[in-house]
Amino acid sequence: MADRLGQQFGNYRLVSLLGQGGYAEVYLGQHVRFKQQTAIKVLHAYLSGQEAERFQHEAETIATLAHPSIVRVFDFDVQDGVPFLVMDYAPNGSLRRRSPRGSMVPLPQVVSSVKQVADALQYAHEQKFIHRDVKPENMLLGRHQEVLLSDFGLAALAHSTSSLSASGQGTVGTIAYMAPEQIEGHPRAASDQYSLGVVVYEWLCGERPFEGSVTEVMVKHLSMPPPSLRERVPMLPAEVEQVVLRALAKDPKARFASVADFAEALERASQVALSPTMRLPSGQTPVGMAAAPPSSVVGVLASQAGTPTEATPSADQAAFPQLAGSPGSLQPPADQVTPPRQPGEVAPAPDPVVSPTSAATPVPADVPLHPKPVIPVHKKGVSRTTVGLLTGLVVLVIAGGVLGSLSLLVHFGVIDTRISATTPAVRGGSWTLDYPADAASLIPNGDSTAGPARVMDQALYLPLFYGDSQGVIHPGAAAEVPSVQKGGISSGAKTWTFHLRPHLVWSDGQPYDARDVDYTWKLWLNPKFGAANTLGLNLITSVDVSADYLTITFHLKQPFAPFLALWVDGGSAPLPAHHFGRMAPQAILKSPDNLNPQITSGPFRMRESVPGDHYTLVRNPGYYRAGEGLPYLDKVVFHITDADLKDLQAGTVDTAGVNPNQLQVYQRFVGYTLTAPLTSSDYEALYFNFHNTVLASHLEVRQAMAMAIDHQALIAAVPGGFATRLCTDHASAMHPGYEPLAFCPIFDPVAANKQLEDNGWAKGQDGVRARGGQRLEFEYSTSATFDNIGRASAEVIIQRNLRAIGIKLDIQNYPRDKFFGPFLSGGKASPPTGAVAGRYDIAEWDNGLLYDPDDSSVLSCDQIPPKGQNFTFYCNHALDALYQQELATVDPGVRQQIFNQIHKVYLTDFPFIVLYSPLSPSIVRKGTHNYQPSPFEGETANIWEWWCDHGKC
Repeated sequence: MADRLGQQFGNYRLVSLLGQGGYAEVYLGQHVRFKQQTAIKVLHAYLSGQEAERFQHEAETIATLAHPSIVRVFDFDVQDGVPFLVMDYAPNGSLRRRSPRGSMVPLPQVVSSVKQVADALQYAHEQKFIHRDVKPENMLLGRHQEVLLSDFGLAALAHSTSSLSASGQGTVGTIAYMAPEQIEGHPRAASDQYSLGVVVYEWLCGERPFEGSVTEVMVKHLSMPPPSLRERVPMLPAEVEQVVLRALAKDPKARFASVADFAEALERASQVALSPTMRLPSGQTPVGMAAAPPSSVVGVLASQAGTPTEATPSADQAAFPQLAGSPGSLQPPADQVTPPRQPGEVAPAPDPVVSPTSAATPVPADVPLHPKPVIPVHKKGVSRTTVGLLTGLVVLVIAGGVLGSLSLLVHFGVIDTRISATTPAVRGGSWTLDYPADAASLIPNGDSTAGPARVMDQALYLPLFYGDSQGVIHPGAAAEVPSVQKGGISSGAKTWTFHLRPHLVWSDGQPYDARDVDYTWKLWLNPKFGAANTLGLNLITSVDVSADYLTITFHLKQPFAPFLALWVDGGSAPLPAHHFGRMAPQAILKSPDNLNPQITSGPFRMRESVPGDHYTLVRNPGYYRAGEGLPYLDKVVFHITDADLKDLQAGTVDTAGVNPNQLQVYQRFVGYTLTAPLTSSDYEALYFNFHNTVLASHLEVRQAMAMAIDHQALIAAVPGGFATRLCTDHASAMHPGYEPLAFCPIFDPVAANKQLEDNGWAKGQDGVRARGGQRLEFEYSTSATFDNIGRASAEVIIQRNLRAIGIKLDIQNYPRDKFFGPFLSGGKASPPTGAVAGRYDIAEWDNGLLYDPDDSSVLSCDQIPPKGQNFTFYCNHALDALYQQELATVDPGVRQQIFNQIHKVYLTDFPFIVLYSPLSPSIVRKGTHNYQPSPFEGETANIWEWWCDHGKC
């Protein structure tokens, strides 16, 4: 209770209330002499002498747990009959706070957190401890963002202080995460594994497997199988789902042998799904790979490989994720489209906690952010008419565990054992997509604006390789993805060999082979053609084409790890040499083919081209997977319009982008579902102009800024909450690159103030710090053209955060063309005496990478304008050396280690500050299937697999 504030428990004074739950209140405590801060957990109990002795004994046992992933218990005692524990203080809150209810967590982040929690649980199990209450609220974030498991045995400890038997026959824990045998009063080590499985399930799809009243949830845990994860999240790899469902087996013996085995299996499954190099042992090729379609490769959803059925997950069964270019990024800075959170949206009710005496409802120690709305899922519920019966059954189950059998619940009709048969679905349909802007060219690598051109190119052309919704690269026209192990890449990354599938043809029946690939790179490198991107092509010294025209080998003058990424997706697909070879290079983008290509190779071909209005594509009978019935759709119409809301209201469109500032409008459309990729490749960041001498020469100022920014508040301000925590430039879709355990800055304005104070920066009468004639006042700018990721709100939050530590930001924004043009590239900074209007000191924008994680263009010394787009004007030769190492390294594990070193530079020198990773939502009609947008390519990543109910969209 708040009235305990100021009281002293042991040697600690209670400074503030951190939170309260069903068993205890948690306070921030400060040592009366050493100023050490700890968490003081005061239990809801008043103990008699005998109970106090029992508490002391059990608390002493818990305090013996010493593990780097377990919150330490420093001390414990009973004061005036009130028991309390002194524990390590985790200043960054819980995983529930980082990922509120309804959030989806990127798979790599899930794996990282599970490994740490499982390591702690395995250690405890070996010490004969059972946690009994594994849930996100009890997973805290340490000072370096490491995961710490807290409240070990607290449920049982509270149980023992309530004058009940300590034998474990009472039901303690949180019902939503509780294993069946624990509900029946027989917890064991496998019960913690089950609870962790529920947590993983929730992180992956945004919902727990079982929802409802306490009674309904208990019955479901005891008797009902969890709903399919892939029905809720069709993009989730089948291997991952299998691991999670095994951990959720009703019979403890059917689960993994240990919680460590569960974590290891989850990591293996995720590696298979996310890393092409890890799908098979070195040198091993799947049976029939040369002739097999890409969907036969591990990592593509198995349900999409064959004939679709009515059981195939549809768009309305998906849930929300929590989720000017630079030469190295292959992509211009993007202003992501993300939807806003609904005004007035109320945080979800806390999880019910069952104590031996009552079903209490705890208040989380961390106030959760508003969650994202969850898309409804078709699932079997428990009839309200059976609640009375269920209540009786649950009481009996808890009391003796004698009525918890599956057979009895089947007998009472709680569970339906019938299996519904699936019927083949009718393929086909005409799918309409709305786009607000037209393409400049529909010839691969001919449109520098990307956007609609890339999504249409994905439908029109067959690339050598393509990426799926997770960002995993698969073979397209190529027979396999090359690797060092298979001999396709030399160990020095200077020789790259691509093997093409035989019998490929263009839409006019002419052969599609290595000669087209050879023609294409030479055309793109020709300045007369005007290619949008020529990165890496200038490194090619020679090319060998095999006599059968099915193999092409590139020889580079220097190692270049991103070379494969130059050939991924339709926007980078080879061109028909027999067709364009008859034209002059400078005439191609001016020819009728520019927006009405007649010779294509993808799943669709152009039927009608009306630039500025629409493009109608129909099935390509010459597509290499036509024998499998692909593409499923008969026709696709790309409609160029800015009236998408009108089309959605009329129901004349199947998919469209989402304006985040009008999310409530989109949510009102009947028959549509909002969705987004599970992962992201983008990051929003603050960049410092190192022409500003104060920012450039005072590291302590940049470090203080990093500590003073409230990242969680920024994410909450993103419309719809479509963003995830990130502190480096490699977002969750980048593998290698993404580092889930990076040492992110800790939000600590007190420490930030102290750092500035200790370095002589004193506050003036206006609250702004200064030292030796230098003033901490800067211009802060961004692109004002779009506000689609809450950037205006972010500016206000950051301005307020930095004002709290004595740094003043003067906000002045600019139109996009000026911002990414003369404003940033000019690099004209304010003087040391303070901000001057119109100058560039600090800027914010969104950037992202494509399939290769090379980020050297962001900060390399040789990319400073006018040579490139290093708009920070930061030059660090040690960092440049690391860039050269990663560019020359193709082994993903070794390359990740180099990126980790690069991240360390970013997070100690702070040339920029990453704020968060945005996600890009879209809206899709219900009754459509296999709509799986990619964080790289966009929504048409797998357009050949789309289909509609009954063959009608």
